Amino acid sequence: MIFVASLSGSHAQQIGTGSTTSITNFNTVIPTGMYHTDKAQVNYPNEVTAWPLKHLINLRNASNLFQISSAYTHDDRLFFRKVVVNSTNPNGNNEWFELATRKTNFFKENQHIAANKSLYLGHEGEAARRIKISFVSGTTNGDSYIDYGGKLYFRPAGKTESLIAFDAGGNVSIGFSSSPDNKRKLTVNGTITANEIQVKTNVWADFVFDPSYKLPPLKDVKLHIGENRHLPGIPTESEVLENGINLSDMTVKLLQKVEELTLYAIQQQETIEKQQEFMLQQAQNIHLLYEEIKELKDMKDNKETK
Repeated sequence: MIFVASLSGSHAQQIGTGSTTSITNFNTVIPTGMYHTDKAQVNYPNEVTAWPLKHLINLRNASNLFQISSAYTHDDRLFFRKVVVNSTNPNGNNEWFELATRKTNFFKENQHIAANKSLYLGHEGEAARRIKISFVSGTTNGDSYIDYGGKLYFRPAGKTESLIAFDAGGNVSIGFSSSPDNKRKLTVNGTITANEIQVKTNVWADFVFDPSYKLPPLKDVKLHIGENRHLPGIPTESEVLENGINLSDMTVKLLQKVEELTLYAIQQQETIEKQQEFMLQQAQNIHLLYEEIKELKDMKDNKETK
């Protein structure tokens, strides 16, 4: 039984017997009212052979028909259209547009949500059980936001594995099928290409050049390498294969070794220069001795000749 609100009061009025009028064609000029049909309709977007029954609410004025319709199917898709009564091209203004459904909605045009309003998917009241999409705008530009509870995943159509995942702590993983690593802000399973990467650190290796720094003797370094098969202060191969490396920490350690090598090279250069100076002095002394020996020999030869 169908009731509509009376224009003259707040009470409901019954229309006829309570049943809608049966018609055969929605695409004709029909009076204002409520109708149904069990016939297939031209251009109807949800024509189901097994369930041909459809309902129609029709509002008419002199030049237009405004219609809302739904087929008698379980998904309850609701459509609307506005038809120009005197159109010379009736097939061109017959198109229905989906308004809502209990299942998947299909819209033929863009759906616009005003700035500073939001689209919610999921639970009505609990923020942790829904996603919220917003565009917040001031007088000029605006910012876009996605508020999510739990984890947020991006994945290709038809795939079950995600390409990008965000967790509630702001941690991001790329190229993993599992959830983000909650100990790291960014985890990437693959190659990263960049024009520049800036790594910040709170320590640098120039402490090696401090006068109080104790440079390990090379014989101790040699002994450590022989016993452990790696440089002092540098992680072992097994540690790196298991845990990877901290780029900032490893950069500092490698620079420390470079600066230590520089000091070793300076020490060796000083030693070489001292040795060269000593050898030059020795050469000069030898030359003087040679000259003295030669002079003595000449004196001896002269005496023998006389």
